[in-house]
Amino acid sequence: LNSRGTALRLTDSKSTTIKESRFFNCKGRRGGAMILENTSALIIESTEFSDNGTETDGADIFAAGVSEIRITKSKFLNLDQNGSLYIQGTQTFVIEETVFR
Repeated sequence: LNSRGTALRLTDSKSTTIKESRFFNCKGRRGGAMILENTSALIIESTEFSDNGTETDGADIFAAGVSEIRITKSKFLNLDQNGSLYIQGTQTFVIEETVFR
């Protein structure tokens, strides 16, 4: 259990694109697969999240102060009891052609 997000942590970055990737069995106190803070844009396309977990919020993604988030053609599977996404302080949030199961 990693308190800072097991797979990916980004702070104060301009734009991040994650495409055709997989995040499996990532565990963290918050943001099991990834934590993003104070980032201009996060774009996730054709990415799969599965069996990620957290002690608090956002088993797959914990995002605070991210201006724009776009998730397309992705899968969030075997969702954690604490929720798949935790989004705070976002101006634009778009989800298209995405499965939550």
